[in-house]
Amino acid sequence: MNLGVAPDSPLRERLQQLIDPALAPRGGRLRFDALLESRYEADTGPKRRRELLVSGGVALAIYDLFLFNDQQVRPDTLGLAMLLRLGLMTPFGLLVLALLYRGVSAVWRERLMAGSVTAAITVSSLIFHFSASPQAIYDPFAFSLIFVAANIVYPLRFVHALATSLLNLGITAAFMLPDALMPAEAKLFASAQLIGTVVFTLLANYRLEAGARRAYLLLLRQSLQAEAALHSNQALTVMNHTDMLTGLANRRAFEHRYAEAWREAVAQRSPLAVLTIDIDAFKPYNDHFGHPQGDRCLRQVADAMRAQMRTHADGHDFIARLGGEEFVALISGVDAVAACAAAERIRAAVEQAAIAHDGHQGRRVVTVSIGVGLLRQSDEAQPELLLADSDRALYAAKRGGRNRVVCADASNPAETVDRRQAPDEDFVD
Repeated sequence: MNLGVAPDSPLRERLQQLIDPALAPRGGRLRFDALLESRYEADTGPKRRRELLVSGGVALAIYDLFLFNDQQVRPDTLGLAMLLRLGLMTPFGLLVLALLYRGVSAVWRERLMAGSVTAAITVSSLIFHFSASPQAIYDPFAFSLIFVAANIVYPLRFVHALATSLLNLGITAAFMLPDALMPAEAKLFASAQLIGTVVFTLLANYRLEAGARRAYLLLLRQSLQAEAALHSNQALTVMNHTDMLTGLANRRAFEHRYAEAWREAVAQRSPLAVLTIDIDAFKPYNDHFGHPQGDRCLRQVADAMRAQMRTHADGHDFIARLGGEEFVALISGVDAVAACAAAERIRAAVEQAAIAHDGHQGRRVVTVSIGVGLLRQSDEAQPELLLADSDRALYAAKRGGRNRVVCADASNPAETVDRRQAPDEDFVD
């Protein structure tokens, strides 16, 4: 069931509040609260319209087939029967079905179907009234079929079924009771049969609608609970893969995405770059401004870098916070020149954010150093080596004075990092 409302919306909460009271005994009342009733109609109305079109079409065809009975029982009034059935009832029935097909409101849908039932009873009563055949006294017994069709085969909504049944009983009585050709005993028996048919079919109609409404409520409650659980699971997944301070992906999300990106790059023999990013001199910044301001600085840096992430033809950029002041970005589907250019844009964006530093070692604003590692397509290629390349390039950027990009790639000989060379010192920022 597609509810079409957000999992945490007030509408969903209100629907959940209405379900249990609607499931409780309500003194025989079928209709729901206005909001729940509109939801019920929205979810079940299209199917009901299709079912009424089918059952209405079948009922109209069977009604017209009674012309064969008219031919056998009352040949003297066959012309009138044809006129009333084919010239009056059939066009009216087809008009009702056409309006249903085009779409009308729920109220008019039920009114039109109820009107078609009343029209059928009226036309049958007229044929009975004008017939002089002795066999016509059996017509009222066949009227029970119309009540069965209206209350069980369609079935009309209970309120409409009740009103229509009472009205149609009155119409039948108005034509049958004064009839001079029908014996009193036949009138009594036919009246008892019609009343019994109305009572039994109305009971069945009530139970059908009550059962359908209850089943809908149970399904709606189950759907709401299932979607709420799914939303909670999705929210939990997002929380588990999101760094709460910066809103970027966290280490767990990076490891998952990196594994996927590596497999895709190797399988398609496409480029893949890893950018290891570290905020320069962050420890002195924290010591000088305090941890609350340090957290604010991390968020500002994250925002500046996030703004540089792009979606391109071969994929999209991905950035995560590994912890502390260290970040990592993945760029797929671009060559070494484009990857290093992307790293330079990130570095420049952070510098242009102009986050004031404490002047440590002459630094006026917060900056970042970035090491770029690029996948070399070979039999020895390993994901760990690519990360190591990026990490060594970062150390080279730190040794080179910070606030710079170093790319570990042969296409940039001036800043190539030997992957066999380990850093000779730890840079604590």
